[in-house]
Parts: sequence; C-alpha cells; structure tokens
Amino acid sequence: MSTLAAKAFIDKGPPYVGNCRFQDKDRCKELGARWDKDSKKWKAVDEKTLLALCKSGKWCPLGFTSHMTNTVSQLIVDRERESEKKALEVVKAKAAKQASRAKYSADKDMMVPPDEEEDLKEVAAFGITPGMVASSGPWADLGPRSGISSVRRLKRAVGFGIVSWEQVTAGRTDYEAKSSSRKTGARGEGWKGVKRVVQQVQRRGDTRQVEKKQKVDAPQETSKPRPSTPTPAKPKLPVPHYTYTASCSECGTDLDSSKQFGMECMCADGFVWSACKRCLVPIRKPEPCKKCVYEIKAWMKS
Repeated sequence: MSTLAAKAFIDKGPPYVGNCRFQDKDRCKELGARWDKDSKKWKAVDEKTLLALCKSGKWCPLGFTSHMTNTVSQLIVDRERESEKKALEVVKAKAAKQASRAKYSADKDMMVPPDEEEDLKEVAAFGITPGMVASSGPWADLGPRSGISSVRRLKRAVGFGIVSWEQVTAGRTDYEAKSSSRKTGARGEGWKGVKRVVQQVQRRGDTRQVEKKQKVDAPQETSKPRPSTPTPAKPKLPVPHYTYTASCSECGTDLDSSKQFGMECMCADGFVWSACKRCLVPIRKPEPCKKCVYEIKAWMKS
C-alpha cells in the first residue's frame, strides 16, 4: 500500500507539498524547498529536490510516515537508474549503427563481398561466430582486404599459418602470439635478439660516457696564449657627393635625375641617359660614372 501511495504521489507531478519542523526550515530551504503560500507548507518543485528532502530526514510528504518517505526516495532512485540505463542503451545502439555504417562504407570502398552462408557454416565447426569473423577485419597481418570476404580472408590466413582458430576464438586482442612465433629481429632470434642488441648498445654508450668523463677529469696541459696581432682597420668607402644635374656635351641639354622627365636629351642620335646608382649623376649608357670609378679604385688601393 505504501508503494502505491508513493508512486501516486510522484506521478501527480510537482509541486510536492510536505511538512517539516520549524527548526528544520533553514535546512530544507538549503536543499531547494520553497514556501507554498496557499497550503502554508514547504514544497519541492522537482524530483531532484524531492529526493534531497526525503533523504535529509527533515521533511516528509504531506500525510506520509518516515517509512513511506523512504519508499518515495527509493522509487525516485530506481527511476533515475532506469532512465540512465535507457539512455546508455540508446547511446550503444547509436554507436553500433554508426560502426555498422562505417564498416559498410569501408567494405564498399574496398569492394569486399558479403560473407557466404557455406563459408560461415564451415568455420562454425571450429567455434567461429559471425561476430568473430567481423572482428577479424582490422587485423592487417591477415593479408589483403580488397576483393575477398572476411570469412574467406580468415580461412586463408589460417591455411597459411598466420593465425589459428584458437587465437580467433580467444579474441586475439594483440599480436604478441604472431610476433613471437615468427623469427624476426637480430640474427633470427626474434625479440630476444632485439633485446640483446639494445643491451649491447647501452653498454657501449655507458663505456663511452666513462671514457669521456676520464678525459674531462684528467689534468690538461696549459699552453701559452699566442700574441694576437691587431689587424689594421680598412677605411670605409667615402660617402659620395650626390649630383643630380649634368649637361649633354653634344646638344647642351640640361639633365636632372631628380625629375620625372629630366633625363631626355635633344640629340638627333637619341642617346639613352640613366642615373648613377651611387652618386645619382646623369650618365650616358653604357658609359660608367668616371667620378665614382676613380673613388672606388682609390679606396681599393688604400
């Protein structure tokens, strides 16, 4: 009877009105209870607050005993667990659906045909289920994936001795069994050979560190420093005197490199004028600036 009453109390929805002692009103208010002006009682506005008030022992629903209050809190907890379980199932179903779509897309891209019933029945005699066959898809060491079904690829790998039926049924979550069965590494000794070579390198490195430390700790002969001969500083290239104007020796036209159209000559031969890159004086192409050439040669000889 108490369970039915507690269930009916929860199903009717908020607000959930209840009683509390006057000295406990502050604690109920901290847990989320609100004062109801109509009923002059403290109420819970949602199931979360109702659960907190019932567990506190300071508040109980209107007309309920302490035992019935515990039943209310237990029903709320059970409902929360059930909702979490349903939400988890929805998430798992969504993840499985996405994985199935991804597998279908990958199989379609690699042109993997579906597994045939005859092959599935044949491997079922060894305890292999369709789920085990599907889980063998990511195993790269089973060989090429394109153009062959998963079950036939698994049968081929077993025929070649890459994997055994016992490993498939065990799940084969790692490749240690395969790695230890095949002779790879230093001198065909598998992981033992690799480990041996690593130890040799480590010992060799330790020996070199000791020799290096002994060389550092050994007393070194001090040599007298050689007297350094100061090299005379070479004089810098003198700063040119910028000259923007010149006159043509043929027609007497005044030229100015600082103007936009100041490099045009009136000679009939049509000489091409340009500005010296160093002193900006107008010069006739391809003749160099005689003044700058003289200064540079004098600087190189000094």
